Amino acid sequence: MIDSLDIAFLLADKSTTNLFPSVVTHLISSIISPLIENDYDIRLALNTYKSTENSSIAITHPFTKSIHLFKDYLSMDKINARQENIQLKKMSICKTLMFFRMKILSINILGDILRSAFRFEWRPTSSDCFHENVVFLITDDVPCREFLNPSKAHDPDAPCACDQLEKISNDFLDGNFTLIVIGVGELVSICDSLYADTARNTGGEYIPLTNAARVLHTVVESVISQGYTVSQSLRHIKEEEYEKNSSFCCSRLSKRNQCEMKHCQVMAHKGVWLLNRCRQPSY
Repeated sequence: MIDSLDIAFLLADKSTTNLFPSVVTHLISSIISPLIENDYDIRLALNTYKSTENSSIAITHPFTKSIHLFKDYLSMDKINARQENIQLKKMSICKTLMFFRMKILSINILGDILRSAFRFEWRPTSSDCFHENVVFLITDDVPCREFLNPSKAHDPDAPCACDQLEKISNDFLDGNFTLIVIGVGELVSICDSLYADTARNTGGEYIPLTNAARVLHTVVESVISQGYTVSQSLRHIKEEEYEKNSSFCCSRLSKRNQCEMKHCQVMAHKGVWLLNRCRQPSY
């Protein structure tokens, strides 16, 4: 049974309007409220990350036990006001550079916000109590621009954000962080299997927003009534519960991995054949 729980919510937003619809704040409230009502030892942290074509704004709120303070952090009006204030300050600074186009967008926005989880002060697990660390990534963006324009020529030597997700996922696993990714909007469905692989490696899961409230309600109930960890509770949920009303397909993950393995085997055989052919003496 969990004695204490640290939860960090990472909101990564690519939209040009307000951060996220109110359904996201309601979702977060539905996750934490039953735990608080049942007197769980819980701390909450929030990192909002809004990126546009030419800029990115990050606002970090450290762990707190105060639910009132966290709900203040979570207020959409205040989040957007803080981000607009930061944006106005950036605009005033850049007025003298109006003839230059400043691109401060990170190569890997989602990688940056996932790594930001390590900067929070998490409580360690001790032999006296069982502690669990959970990270929620709620995003409407893709990790790599190539998903949006695969036909466009890209620099093969440039770092790819997708390659970094595997390392970040392994770092989460080593740090005992369970990652749950919630996809918002249709754009995320392009890479839902990649997000699912990244989360499942840590014991977490990918959940489309349309199913998140229902699935996570069941998860929280299992934590409270059965004494399961969040990771254990996710494994008890049937795959169709993740897939309902969305294009996400859990079974596609294993099929995709099998296809990738088959592709690697074929390419390996070709490589051996080419190597042997190159070694043959020419007459």
